[in-house]
Amino acid sequence: MQRLFSLLGAAVLAGTMLLPAPALAQEPETPLLGGKFYSQTGGQPGLGFAVVDDNAAAMYSAYLAFGGPDYLGYPISRRFLSGGAVTQVFQHAALQVTPVGIRPLALLDIMSNAGLDGWLARTYFVPPSDPLVDPLAALEQSPTLKEAYSWLGPDLNGLPTAYPQVLGNVRTLRTQRSAIQESLSDGTITYLAVGEVAREAGIFPATAFQPQTRAQAASGGSATPPASAPASSGVPATPPSLYVAASLETASPASGQATRVTVRVTDPAGQPVAGAKVLVIVHYPLKPTLDEAYTVDGVFFGPETDRRGFSIVDIQLDPAVPPGISCVLDVSAVYPPAVGKTAVDFVLS
Repeated sequence: MQRLFSLLGAAVLAGTMLLPAPALAQEPETPLLGGKFYSQTGGQPGLGFAVVDDNAAAMYSAYLAFGGPDYLGYPISRRFLSGGAVTQVFQHAALQVTPVGIRPLALLDIMSNAGLDGWLARTYFVPPSDPLVDPLAALEQSPTLKEAYSWLGPDLNGLPTAYPQVLGNVRTLRTQRSAIQESLSDGTITYLAVGEVAREAGIFPATAFQPQTRAQAASGGSATPPASAPASSGVPATPPSLYVAASLETASPASGQATRVTVRVTDPAGQPVAGAKVLVIVHYPLKPTLDEAYTVDGVFFGPETDRRGFSIVDIQLDPAVPPGISCVLDVSAVYPPAVGKTAVDFVLS
């Protein structure tokens, strides 16, 4: 029972939502452009996962809006595509971009659809899904579990999908997105760490859970992330205060080719910014028939911008990616505390 999140007796008696941090919670967190790099779940020093806001998704803002590390735990995956949508897994949830904003995935429903109910019952004492005519009626079976359900509510729990059942030494309430368990010996309330269980179950690609180094995730300097973006937005609410333009030396470079990216950074008035740090990340897509990327993203740091606001960044394209594949350059610049970002699409020749 290692994938559990305990709410100790004092918190239960007080009726407050106190979710204890994991054992490595004191490890440092590195600010990035529009987010943070978390090393608590990297497995060894220097490894971890980034949570950021960018043009694809305001994932960091959504992460904070849903409670951040206190409620969702720390990130345990990189971003990846699941069902064509940007997704990221945390210890206690998975967030995904939807047409109505970034929302928690119904991870236990997904595992049920994958035929894992038996495994969940044997391993984590989670009862099988049993569609209910009145899901909220399940809460009336246990006042203690009903109160625990209310601490996170339907946004993070989803609706109950089975009546509470006693398995092993716990009474478990299964919902779409979580499982809440009451110890029959001491009354302790525990939330199942469903993100970690989903990783163990193999419902997402294993490559998504490979930690990054700080160099791969870092933006080249500290940045203050936007704090006012709502969870339902697709982009950060606060626009960047640097404007970044970028172009490839060759419009359609060859696979495996070394090429250059010209980057220009200006302020909101259009004046060049000298001394800005620049990072270029080459994003390679998933293979069309396999749920894995062609190769890991390429990370390249450029020289600081000159007095005209220019930086020339040398990059090397991976020969493992075949011609005809569409890729993306993610270009970031930081001149603390100002930040900016742009993206350039290109097709390998």
